[in-house]
Amino acid sequence: PPHFDGIQDIVFGNEHLYSGCRDATIKKWHFKTRKEKESQRKAHKDRIQSLAYVPTLSALASAGRDGTLKLWDEHKIGQTKPEVGKSLIGKCPVCSAQCSLLKVHC
Repeated sequence: PPHFDGIQDIVFGNEHLYSGCRDATIKKWHFKTRKEKESQRKAHKDRIQSLAYVPTLSALASAGRDGTLKLWDEHKIGQTKPEVGKSLIGKCPVCSAQCSLLKVHC
């Protein structure tokens, strides 16, 4: 199924396209087949502002309008990366370096 509101950001990583939407959903699409592989509804409490693929961690980072940053395991969208997820989930003023990396304007 499609997103139910406007797409805020898309990013390419490891043969997949990731989309983040105003409905707070992240979707993972297989680039060659153009089919949806996974999705995470309500990834944030408010809309997705920005996405970034982090190849060194095999992860997708998302920034929400709710002021949180999350790091997702690229193989299991919907599960935050346990080893680093806690350190990246927080209010934007606390982690301003990640905010600028993710194109978020606090």
